[in-house]
Amino acid sequence: MFDEAITSYHRAIVLRPDYAEAYYNLANITSDLDKFDDAIAFYRRAVEIRPGYTKANYNLAVSLLEKGEIDDAIDTFHRTLEIDPGYVEGYNGLGAALTNKGMLKEALDSFHRALIAAQAGAAEVIACEVSKPIAEAAQQIVRDNGYLEKIKVIKKKSTQLIVGSDLREPANVFIFEIFDAGLIGEGVMPSLRHALQNLVTPDVRLIPQAASVYGMLIETSQLHSWNPISSVCGFDLSAFDRFRNSHTYGKNHLREEDYKCLTGPFFVKKFEFDKIPAYIPNINPQKITLAEVAIADGTAHAITYWFDLHLDADTTVSNRPGGKRTH
Repeated sequence: MFDEAITSYHRAIVLRPDYAEAYYNLANITSDLDKFDDAIAFYRRAVEIRPGYTKANYNLAVSLLEKGEIDDAIDTFHRTLEIDPGYVEGYNGLGAALTNKGMLKEALDSFHRALIAAQAGAAEVIACEVSKPIAEAAQQIVRDNGYLEKIKVIKKKSTQLIVGSDLREPANVFIFEIFDAGLIGEGVMPSLRHALQNLVTPDVRLIPQAASVYGMLIETSQLHSWNPISSVCGFDLSAFDRFRNSHTYGKNHLREEDYKCLTGPFFVKKFEFDKIPAYIPNINPQKITLAEVAIADGTAHAITYWFDLHLDADTTVSNRPGGKRTH
């Protein structure tokens, strides 16, 4: 039965290459057969054709989670919930992914800061968490430490908060950590735009204050061998390149890769979070032209980039190459 269905969907795709539902159904079948690599490729193609396809995004996240690709699963669950904030399964899946990754420590660190703020004399602290299990655990932490009157845990994204309902008045301190390895991939810009317009006082203190992005041109034959997908061990696998998302960036630990620097590190851009630029649609992306001097001969395969996150004037953390964080 599965073979006939798979054949039928492949025929449909030949006739209509942009048939997102056919890719989605192929992915569901291959997922049921525990062929997660195939399922992920088909879900990705469905999402590439229809980025707002909620079920395809959600099932892609589930397959990534099943395969153990936790970071990508978390990112995809977040994207699912951005498309449909009311999609309950997405919250459950995100909670499971965060638990599998061991991000309870990160959540604990976040809510620990809320406790410190309350202890330091803050009149009111509002903590946001979209993952139901983590929000419930945070609420218990607040209760166990006797801060129910000062700290309020809300299971919402910050963009869903309303002053006068969720917050009694605009906040004068805004702490956020909506960052991924690429800095802005988890939606920090729209979240900040919303906060600056709707949730905070004019003299608000933002933590972090800013981020500086740096890049470097590298030669990396190993990573280049599958991006784009071409020949592997003498076999032509280029047909699979159609499933690669060419509009996103990869997350890598360069210390685990064989690479050669073709330029030195160069400054790309500084984001001052109290001066967020107006929204620029994807159809008209902002472009920056840089001229850098080569320091070695070679083939330019990729630009690796990283950022320094400036918490305040004196404190900076970074995911630059050579560190423990991805870039």
